[in-house]
Amino acid sequence: MKKRSRHPILRAVGVIVVLLLACLVFVVVRSGSSGNSTGSAGTGQGGAKGPTTAPATGPNQPVGVKNWEITVTSIERPGKDLTWSEFGNKSTAAGTWMIVVVKMRNTGTTNFGVNNPDFELRAAGGIKYNVSSDAGTSTYSEFKGGQSVGGQVPPGVEVTYHIPFDVAPDASGLQFVFKQDKNPVFTIGDATQ
Repeated sequence: MKKRSRHPILRAVGVIVVLLLACLVFVVVRSGSSGNSTGSAGTGQGGAKGPTTAPATGPNQPVGVKNWEITVTSIERPGKDLTWSEFGNKSTAAGTWMIVVVKMRNTGTTNFGVNNPDFELRAAGGIKYNVSSDAGTSTYSEFKGGQSVGGQVPPGVEVTYHIPFDVAPDASGLQFVFKQDKNPVFTIGDATQ
């Protein structure tokens, strides 16, 4: 009889293990498929990847986004060397320097700031350029009479940033992107224009 009593218990344990494994497989498969649908649904309309992008505009055309009014006022093309101090200190680009001069007004109700990762240059062929990480260029905006990127801006206050990018000398179709809210895009031309 001992053998008979063990078999029903073993069978019951086996059935429970099989049911647990089936539940585990169901949960894994279900969470994998719902994760994918959430990923595409959460990225914008029609499952497009990344945040939505506003239509391109040109220099001196203000664009309103959440908490900011932003205007590209000019483009500087100093070439290979960028002087960033009154003492003649320079940084040399691997390619060529492009400086995007931007006016930004805080339209929000509290202090806000922007940082280097909030800005990007895009070129033809899907090439992207980040703001220069060269230590000297971080002071360029103040040297030119603007603010340093990274500080807080009070509500209603307008600031000017001179944002340096080291780009390929033959970069074309350049667009400046503010990577917040609607990601406004400003068409700024070619590196050698």
